[in-house]
Amino acid sequence: MNLKEQQNFINTRLGSLLGAVRLFGGYSPVPPLAVFMFLTYRCNPSCPFCFQSRDRRHKFPDLGIEDLKLIEENINRSFWRKPRIHLFGGEPTINSDFLEILGFLTEKGYRLSMTTNGVGLCDMAEDIAAVVKRIEINMSLNRMDFSEQLSALESFSESIRQGKTYINIACPINRDNQGKLVEIVEAFSNSPASCITLQHSIFRKGSDTGIDPSLLKQQIVELKSKDYEKPVLFFPDIRDVDIEDYYRDPEFPVDHDKCVLPWFVLFIQPNGDVIVCEEIETVVGNARKNKLSGTWNSRKMRAFRNSIRKNGVSHPVCFRCCHRQYY
Repeated sequence: MNLKEQQNFINTRLGSLLGAVRLFGGYSPVPPLAVFMFLTYRCNPSCPFCFQSRDRRHKFPDLGIEDLKLIEENINRSFWRKPRIHLFGGEPTINSDFLEILGFLTEKGYRLSMTTNGVGLCDMAEDIAAVVKRIEINMSLNRMDFSEQLSALESFSESIRQGKTYINIACPINRDNQGKLVEIVEAFSNSPASCITLQHSIFRKGSDTGIDPSLLKQQIVELKSKDYEKPVLFFPDIRDVDIEDYYRDPEFPVDHDKCVLPWFVLFIQPNGDVIVCEEIETVVGNARKNKLSGTWNSRKMRAFRNSIRKNGVSHPVCFRCCHRQYY
């Protein structure tokens, strides 16, 4: 099961049982399943629909290899199980220590994944394949010109055949591509990509993004009726009958208290600060200075989890967060 399938799992009937973890209140009885490590907040393109604040780009210096080694040592001594390490940004590949970081974490035995826009990735394919045993790459398709992503896939093709690389094409749905989803899927269906994921807008209102819910629903129904060689996923996996309500009603779905992410995922910024969630920069500790086993269930972290359990999500980005449960 790849990363997107794991994240969609919480929206299944079986996955909803994960909500039982909240019976422990703000305490998480398990070590983190994944650590999202922000190597940098800098990025090479400037996509107009990017959900990350531009203010972040120069807020911190990039995470260097020596600081990462300190953080890894902290993770190793704090938790009895190795979490997945997901390398994130910004654009993680523009961190000058990127390849050294990959090699170090591979040597330490971590399961690795990363999110990248794919720009310049074809030049790194051989180097990445040389230092990792296996990595899952979520390559974000940020414009209709996807020549760079296709070139990168060709560069990774041998590594994909060997099972060292799993590449998911992650296409954020926006006003420019909402009527071209079939075209996008067909462009990548014969490529070396392992999987194709169409990601719903995380913005709160369809009117904010210029998306026509009826047109989008028509595209999705058409895609689901076809048989492609590669898996085509929708993330989050909103039911077809709910797509129009999802985009037109800012309060849909009404169950705002089903988020379980902070009970399972740890987020570390480039300066080592541990934050409660990807887009909520409440600092609960520092992975270079504080033992993570204590930070994971610290008073601040438990208070944040309890606020979700008792009051539901309240931060604006939470209403369309792709990581929380919708049903």
